[in-house]
Amino acid sequence: MEEENISQEINNEEIVQETEETNAQDLVEETALENADLPSVEEDSQPVEETSSEDNTKKRKKRKRKKIQDYSLENDIKYRGPLSYRWLRVLAWASIVAAQAALVMGMGAKMDPNLAKNFGGVQHFLTIFGTMSLSFFLMANFAIILNAKNGYKRLILAYSFMALVIFALFMLIYQRYILGIIKLFALEEGVDPQETALKLVAVFSNNGYISFNIFIDLLLCTLFTMFVNYNPKRVFVGKKLIIFRLFALIPAGYEIASIILKVLCAVKLDFVLPLYFAPFLTTKPPLTFVLFVILAFFIKNRERLFLKRGKTKEDYEVFLKTNVNSLHFSIAASVCMVITAVLDAILLVVIGVALAAGISEGTEDIEIAVMIGFQQAHGMGFGKSLSLLFVVPFVMLFSYTRTHKPSSTDMIIPLVGIMCLALVYAEGLYQFLLRLPTMVA
Repeated sequence: MEEENISQEINNEEIVQETEETNAQDLVEETALENADLPSVEEDSQPVEETSSEDNTKKRKKRKRKKIQDYSLENDIKYRGPLSYRWLRVLAWASIVAAQAALVMGMGAKMDPNLAKNFGGVQHFLTIFGTMSLSFFLMANFAIILNAKNGYKRLILAYSFMALVIFALFMLIYQRYILGIIKLFALEEGVDPQETALKLVAVFSNNGYISFNIFIDLLLCTLFTMFVNYNPKRVFVGKKLIIFRLFALIPAGYEIASIILKVLCAVKLDFVLPLYFAPFLTTKPPLTFVLFVILAFFIKNRERLFLKRGKTKEDYEVFLKTNVNSLHFSIAASVCMVITAVLDAILLVVIGVALAAGISEGTEDIEIAVMIGFQQAHGMGFGKSLSLLFVVPFVMLFSYTRTHKPSSTDMIIPLVGIMCLALVYAEGLYQFLLRLPTMVA
């Protein structure tokens, strides 16, 4: 019995020992697994996430920093505005007709107050739409220049011809019809028809002058762009290129001289500009010319950056056909238009208040002084660029890469526009003749 008890105790001790050894071994294995797994999670998973995040950030930065020289016809964007240069020309001619219709209605309103009462809203709308013509034409200009190698030649010849046509029509109407009608209805002998015509201009125009030949503006803008961006191939090459670039001062000087004459007419009551100058005066506001100069240099600087980054002129000509460059041009033009409109409004207020302060010294009625001051500031051309805000949506829908096959449509558009202008003036002359006896009496 004692032997059996002793052997049983030995067996129990062995079992307890084995159990303790087994538990210790399991504990060691679990601890080893934990110590082996935790570092693997921390060391493997976290760096993978950080590396992935860094790669995504780098990819985004690369996408954002894509340069203009990285684009080509193969990796071009898909967006292309629906409006082409042809549609802008249609809008431009419709705007010209609207402007002249508003002018005729304004003259009629001064002769017949009922006309102003019944059609004042229509006249206001036509006036606003009429101020957009130059912007539409200028955008169409850039489209033709950027697409065609001989774009400058075509535009200069076309606008020179149209400017001469407007001058010839004005001289015909002025010399034969206006002066003739004044002589016919003159009640007193010895009346000078030209002085009477100037008095009529002073009555119908608050600015003291009339300017209507928009093709003078288009011709000057085209010449300025050519002298800034075009590279001659024969005469003005090499070091002589600077001479060609300096020719840009000619259209710029003409523009400045025209602005000075209009300012003198608006400010000085005793300064009278002969009507023979009317067909040669520019029509656009001063800041609109500044806007055009900025866009012309934008194109030049675009080319300079492109060539500076290792590309050739042939590559740049291909780049000009891309949709991305067309979109960039539309965005730049839209931003410049908004800035120009805001700056023009600020200048209108500043110059109007300054002129009103000078006028108020001779009068006690401040309201009249302010009205005259703002009227003179507007006559100088300030505040007339606000219509650019309405042009911005059209510019964003415009793409100079959208072209058309050569057809007679481009010739039909101005012919239809001229016919509409003739109808507007014919109706205006007819209404003037109906009311002239009352005016003379």
